[in-house]
Amino acid sequence: MADPFNKPHGYLAAAYCQLVPVAQEIARPLGYAIAVHGSMHNDLDLVAVPWSDDAVPAHEVYEAIAKLCSPYADESRRRPIYGPEKKPHGRVAWIIPLMGGAGVDLSVLPRSTRKLPLTPVEIAQLAARWDGEIHGPLAQFMARETERIFGIHDGTAEVACG
Repeated sequence: MADPFNKPHGYLAAAYCQLVPVAQEIARPLGYAIAVHGSMHNDLDLVAVPWSDDAVPAHEVYEAIAKLCSPYADESRRRPIYGPEKKPHGRVAWIIPLMGGAGVDLSVLPRSTRKLPLTPVEIAQLAARWDGEIHGPLAQFMARETERIFGIHDGTAEVACG
């Protein structure tokens, strides 16, 4: 069996673990959650996931994480080795070189531009507004289907049918 500690820069995992909670705190007000992906033997793979509706553009997350890493930056390479680089599924990635051959590999997932589906409450409110236009058996059918599809049984059919 291979020795798991016999890898280049494996000792850096403890240092990387110090960066993670700080990166999470920095990313939170920017609308992102930070997750660790990878072994931390060679570099620290961070994934920034948009977490709120007001998440900032990807490059702003990169800039904040790069600023966090600046005290540990490799002075000979102030610019990222790679980045921004487009990745599968719309991710954008940067590599932030650190001293001693270490580095942070940051992938930022894209923000959604689609509006989420309506909630059962929003559907009931819309159905109630349509009371003057859609009524009788059609309104009752729409209300029952809303309850069936969303698994709610709180009187939405009565609200929608007025």
